[in-house]
Amino acid sequence: MIIQEDTRQKPNKNADIRKQLEALGHTVRRFGMLCGDYQVFGKGDVVIDTKQDMQEVYSNVITDHERFANEARLAREAGIRLIILVTDPDITSIDEVRSWKNPRRERWFMVKAMQRKGKMLTAKQGKAPPCASDRLQKAMVTMTLRYGITWLFCKRENVGEEIIRLLTEEYSND
Repeated sequence: MIIQEDTRQKPNKNADIRKQLEALGHTVRRFGMLCGDYQVFGKGDVVIDTKQDMQEVYSNVITDHERFANEARLAREAGIRLIILVTDPDITSIDEVRSWKNPRRERWFMVKAMQRKGKMLTAKQGKAPPCASDRLQKAMVTMTLRYGITWLFCKRENVGEEIIRLLTEEYSND
């Protein structure tokens, strides 16, 4: 099978995914895609968008929400099923997102506590802490309901197998 990889996917950052796909006997070709990172070549109705960890999910869903929502809306309007595949070592389901410890949030509270003691006074941070994990989870569920996004999780060393499984599963149902 020929797997199409989006040209916006950074080749060096994701070389391990390409190697996994090729080791499984598939050819990977880079072409521009409307959304997502991987699809079966010539079949753009199912795409997989990889996220390297929960911090990238947080950045997309909370920090850069408008851009991410626009991409999800575009996929829905084009009839594309968007699967977000998060390669995080600790989270295995959307239900577990609420237990994720956001390092940005933890640092914000640590700096705030230090500043109350007269330390780290030059450390810059926002007035309000980054959002809690339960809010992130709620936003992810809302995006599922609103745009049809499927959120899945796997370990980085299994991402190639998971991409192939998802794409072949989708097309074996045709």
